[in-house]
Amino acid sequence: MILTGDDAQDRETWTDFPDGWREMNRIAVETGGEAATLFIGREQWPFPIRLQRGADGLWAFDADGAREEIRLRRIGRNELDVLELMRAYVRVQADYRRSDWDGDGVMAFAASILSAPGARDGLYWPPEPGAPQSPVGDFMARAAADGYSVGGADESPDPYFGYYYRVLHCQSDAAPGGAMEYRENDRMMAGHALLAFPADYGESGVMSFMVGENGVIFEADLGEDTLDAAAAITLFDPAAPWVPAD
Repeated sequence: MILTGDDAQDRETWTDFPDGWREMNRIAVETGGEAATLFIGREQWPFPIRLQRGADGLWAFDADGAREEIRLRRIGRNELDVLELMRAYVRVQADYRRSDWDGDGVMAFAASILSAPGARDGLYWPPEPGAPQSPVGDFMARAAADGYSVGGADESPDPYFGYYYRVLHCQSDAAPGGAMEYRENDRMMAGHALLAFPADYGESGVMSFMVGENGVIFEADLGEDTLDAAAAITLFDPAAPWVPAD
């Protein structure tokens, strides 16, 4: 077995390999005849560890090259998953506003991912007998960029799809409708937006994403200082360097 040094990824890569190999397998030699790709399973999945011909003419798996290929695949998979999550977030917020979750007679958007203790002002609240289920699961609460609380103890965020998330409370002139605060009388009445950024730049993701109420997703590469740059983002501002992702 060839290992890349990434334990979690190695488990994922090799766990399904035997079944895929038995179902179907073929080797496609690349132009030049010095490298080849192994395809396995009925869907002909390209195995991330390529075959390389050595000076002796024998074929062997290229573990060093696999590390980079696996990293790029992980980033690509995470970013696609986050894009889908951003689309789902817009739908969830629209559904959230159709209900008066706190019983004050006012329908508003969720102001955060994690609700305040004893409240339902966010997209997640802990389950209680006889109480309605929150719109999102605790996986999103744990990935809230500002951290979360368990049993009264504050915890650091735990990335979901390799990303952290934060609901934004205002927007700039570059956003549809111009500059505005989403909050009115301490309720999210005028809109909402979500920021998503990689927890480990270059490993769990590269691009950061933002989406507003209209569902148009924007992306930007915030660079090696992504965590600091994202921490400074307080409003939905789809101006340069942000560009549409779709």
